[in-house]
Amino acid sequence: MELTWKASESASALYAATCLSAGLAVADARLAEAIAPAIGVVLAEFAACGAPADRLLPILTGLATRGVEDNRQLIEQGLAKLVGSRSSLTASTGRLAGAIGGLEAAYQNAYRTTVAADAPDLVDELSLRGRPLLEQWKTRGSGLLLHIARSTEENVIAAAAEVALVYPLVGGHGIAFRSLNAVTFEAVLTNPGDALPEVLRLAWLLSQLNLDLPMYADHVSAPHLEAVGQWAMVPPVLAAAEIVKLAPFSAEAVGSALAAWRLVDVAEAEDVVAAKALTLTTWWQTYQQGKTPWTVALAALEQMLFPCPDQS
Repeated sequence: MELTWKASESASALYAATCLSAGLAVADARLAEAIAPAIGVVLAEFAACGAPADRLLPILTGLATRGVEDNRQLIEQGLAKLVGSRSSLTASTGRLAGAIGGLEAAYQNAYRTTVAADAPDLVDELSLRGRPLLEQWKTRGSGLLLHIARSTEENVIAAAAEVALVYPLVGGHGIAFRSLNAVTFEAVLTNPGDALPEVLRLAWLLSQLNLDLPMYADHVSAPHLEAVGQWAMVPPVLAAAEIVKLAPFSAEAVGSALAAWRLVDVAEAEDVVAAKALTLTTWWQTYQQGKTPWTVALAALEQMLFPCPDQS
């Protein structure tokens, strides 16, 4: 996979809005508090215009990750992806673009006043923070993706992707944008957990990008595709990590990844998470022992994660 790395202030602002509006716990409470009013304005403007923020904000974040900097173009492309170019929402493009501009200005000011009054600007800071990750990816990334493909299917791994480094508001997190072949990734200075290096989180996000291909997406119902893709790629990433000597593969490691990569609620009891990890590990081992196509394995995982109600 050919990666294009960048550091983005616009993506950082929109990423923060996406995370906070989704209710994610934050590591930098001061920054979150400082930008909360601006995010409130954005959400109010979206609501007033009839734009679903929970669906549109992630799309805008992905487009910013891809390098769309002009806010009017950002909104136009985001609405086109969400509802089509002929939607009545297009009349609100200027108003929505203005709200995003206000968010970006507020984010820049909040970063300066709460994080780094005397530090380099955000793009330079993110580039500096991202160097250890980039170096580790150069050393282990290709091997990880190679082994993930070998244990699943070659087409699982996309040919190319863009990685936008964003400020670590959450303290270790990222978002995969399948339709854009792009990933936002928090530029943390150290691994939040010793057992799971952040390079594994990046491999996990990147390995999800091709799950939008019809050969895979057609076998999973659309509402479940994101969750199935996220869960399905945990075992192959950890299996690859064991081969390149970055982390062990076990049901316990799978449970740690489910928690660290926010696939389970932090409030869930340890035995509940352990049971889910064991189920996912068993699914993976069953797939590895047989000759089941990856598409069939994904469909089976969907049934495990989203069992149909008893029709009797």
